[in-house]
Amino acid sequence: MCRSGSDALPPVSSVASRRSSIATTSSSSSSSHRGRDPPSSSISASTASAASSTSLAAARASLPDPPVLYPFHELAAATNNFLAKRAPASAYWACTLRGRHAALFQLRAPRLHTPDPTRLTRYHHTSLAPLLGSCLAGNHVYLAYELPPAAATLAACLRSPRNPSFTVLRTWLSRVQVAADVAQGLEYIHHHAGAVHGRVSTSTVLVSDPGLRARLTHMGAAQLAEMEEDEEASREADVRAFGLLLLELLSGEQAATYRLERSREAVLRVSVVETAAAARASGRSDQHGIKTAMPLTVPGCI
Repeated sequence: MCRSGSDALPPVSSVASRRSSIATTSSSSSSSHRGRDPPSSSISASTASAASSTSLAAARASLPDPPVLYPFHELAAATNNFLAKRAPASAYWACTLRGRHAALFQLRAPRLHTPDPTRLTRYHHTSLAPLLGSCLAGNHVYLAYELPPAAATLAACLRSPRNPSFTVLRTWLSRVQVAADVAQGLEYIHHHAGAVHGRVSTSTVLVSDPGLRARLTHMGAAQLAEMEEDEEASREADVRAFGLLLLELLSGEQAATYRLERSREAVLRVSVVETAAAARASGRSDQHGIKTAMPLTVPGCI
């Protein structure tokens, strides 16, 4: 059966032309859609960049403020020209500096060189008291540390000058916690900061709530202040000082005291080390054959 002219099939060239036109239109439409929708890789990169910026800002906000170089007149005003009474059984003035509670310590400046307090800004640890600032004035170096509410030195916690039989460290657990905090601070100083402390004692440790946690002050004092003739700055000296601190924690006694011996009309120096040695020499042996180094009952401690 023959088709009419109107029913005849279109030529091959015409069909190919139409297909090419459709393909071109489809490609243009696809390209226009890709232009409007950003690729997923760009979205991921933008999201990661925003998250990184947020985390970096949070990390910066968590860092402590850099220490301040206080003018001397500001410290004098905060301490009533240093006539304000120092904290009980402590060697610092409790004052307020620029709206922050501070423990202000006074140290003798070295005679051979000018100390550089900015070196202390690199040390940060939970067992180190944050340094608020410092001041160089005359023959002295002043260091101001953050003073939490109701904080006191370890010496004041162990021996109340108003009530010698009272101590806030009433349990062995609290004393072990203080010892652990100080040990962790020294471990950071020696093995991570590559430095020494030089002033470890019960008067350079601040104890505060919650939990009666301890923090070391005077970090870097070995470089900033003049040492006594019988003092030395080394890791070994820090370890010996820590051992002395442990004896004070165990006994509640001062490292060294002076007692008047009326019968001999003389003043005797009593050391907690000598007391511990005497207690060990006269102590009973336990079931393992080890002698008791210190009395098991300490006043005020359970």
